[in-house]
Amino acid sequence: GIQAFLDLIPGTPLQIKGEPSAMHTSLGWLVWGTIPAENPSHLDTALLANVGEPYEPQIDVILRSFWEQEEVSLPVPPSPDDAFCEKYFADTVSREESGRYVVRLPFHDGLVPKLGSTHSLALNRLFKLEKRFDKDTTFAHLYKENLRSYIDQGHLVPAKGSSPYIMTHHGVMKYPENGDPKMRVVFSPAERDPNGQTLNEYLLPGPKLQGDIGQIISRFRLHKVALTCDIKQMYREISLHPVDRRFQRILFRFSPNDPVQEWELTRVTFGIASAPYLALRTLRQLVQDEGSRYPLGSRA
Repeated sequence: GIQAFLDLIPGTPLQIKGEPSAMHTSLGWLVWGTIPAENPSHLDTALLANVGEPYEPQIDVILRSFWEQEEVSLPVPPSPDDAFCEKYFADTVSREESGRYVVRLPFHDGLVPKLGSTHSLALNRLFKLEKRFDKDTTFAHLYKENLRSYIDQGHLVPAKGSSPYIMTHHGVMKYPENGDPKMRVVFSPAERDPNGQTLNEYLLPGPKLQGDIGQIISRFRLHKVALTCDIKQMYREISLHPVDRRFQRILFRFSPNDPVQEWELTRVTFGIASAPYLALRTLRQLVQDEGSRYPLGSRA
């Protein structure tokens, strides 16, 4: 078959009678023909192993990645924890007279954790925070202003009694190119108690309810105009049941001359492991409860 193939390649081969022929191609010199063997019955076997690192992905890796992206995903049954989380939400969610939803924190197996005291840790963090207030008056003003907004909206109230587990908090400054700096107070439920446990380790994150990013991007191609929206203070629009608020306590005072006070966050708090699930699941509950009254809005 090699001779028929070579007839299709332009060029003049170099031929020597009784020897292999050769021809120069765009791929280099090509040699073909037969070599007379002195002892045709004797065969020598040789193995050549060439190990190297490819400088680009192999074709099978690229194809496998393509197939995985194009493969139609099948529904995955919920894990036992996700199933429990869903049932717990459905059994415990309620609404205030104003219509606002009230949710519970989904602990593992529904068991309330016995966290050790983090009061000393939270107190030391507060003292360090106050030292920064003394050095940076802008930071101090924005920090206190942010917490006052929590108090004014009823999202932060004086705690009744005391709780061993106290969350720490810190401020994150944002400096836009045009405009004044902005402050966001971040509460941390990831501080470890004397036993090495954290609040987030006891909480179930719940099933993933966020839309698939691939599907979201694809939907942008369906219409000429795409609309997006943002829910202001999304987590803080959902009340936390009073029984669970003791796990969302902080220490703070607005003046070093005041006694340190224990405060309680009354809404779902950013940073809590189950907060994304609780927020999105509450939106779905709203659609179930009110979707018939607002059919166009429920579709969004």
